[in-house]
Amino acid sequence: MSEVNPTTPYAQLNNMLTMTIWNCNGLPRQTIDQITTSLLSTSMLFMTETWLLAPLQFPSPWKQYHTYGLPVDGNYRGKMGITLLINPSFPYQVIHFPSPSPYVLTCQVANILIHCVYLPPSMPDSEALDILKSLPEQTHPSQTSTILCGDLNARHHTLLGDSRTSRRGTLLLEWMMETGLVCWNQRFAFGIPTYSCQARRANTGYAYTSMIDLFLSHDNLVNPSLRVHEDLSMGSDHHPVSLSCTLTSSPPLSSHPRFLWRLSRLSEPDCIYGKLFSARAIPFKEHLLTFLDPGSPRYLTKPDLDLLAATFVSLIHSC
Repeated sequence: MSEVNPTTPYAQLNNMLTMTIWNCNGLPRQTIDQITTSLLSTSMLFMTETWLLAPLQFPSPWKQYHTYGLPVDGNYRGKMGITLLINPSFPYQVIHFPSPSPYVLTCQVANILIHCVYLPPSMPDSEALDILKSLPEQTHPSQTSTILCGDLNARHHTLLGDSRTSRRGTLLLEWMMETGLVCWNQRFAFGIPTYSCQARRANTGYAYTSMIDLFLSHDNLVNPSLRVHEDLSMGSDHHPVSLSCTLTSSPPLSSHPRFLWRLSRLSEPDCIYGKLFSARAIPFKEHLLTFLDPGSPRYLTKPDLDLLAATFVSLIHSC
């Protein structure tokens, strides 16, 4: 499958959805613009381990939703935390479903229900699998596909091409076989690490890598492709992972841009709006009077009210 070029303008992407997961490992909030600039082709960016506490937000024009982190005693930051950032150019509506679990952020785009999770390595493996199993495949009839993604901290040599297999990885593979889930990392990025520890392990002399940032779903995505951004670490020891697919529904028609009015300007001495409107409204007023003038051919005829309203609104905007 071809990969989405990060410089491709959205006008050429049509109904393409690109989801990116990235464990940001507590990145400073002020660096968020560097992150989004590096991932311009991403429609939805899921960041795990944000360490963000309520009500903090990232200073970004991208719309954002949060499953906030938990406080850390004696520290000004939190732990865990998941954030969803939505590209302003993405034409589809994204619905966020607040989660009671600190390990899950859930949303819907088009017909796809998406669960992003962060399952810490310190969590008991059976508890981690219970969380995955508790995630619903559907909460509304409009949802016909479900994607599960995030940092699962599950390793498996056969499934992912990892150097070793953990108990959580074994439990994950057994559950996938029971449910028919597909791991897209296996299909498109087998053996490509999503985590590369910068510090070398003691007494070994080699870098520590693993495949733990995963995308799972049933095999019903249209034109799927996956890419591990090995060239992008962006201050974290995790690489962003992007899954792209084609949405089966067209994006909604864009609505007319809304005008913002500063009505207090009307009371200022140098405001010429009143004079402009009085002058430009004269022809419109004369046109209206023709429907009431017995000598006019339009007398008592039914005017096109939609056209009159559009003309009047245009007159207001022009002034």
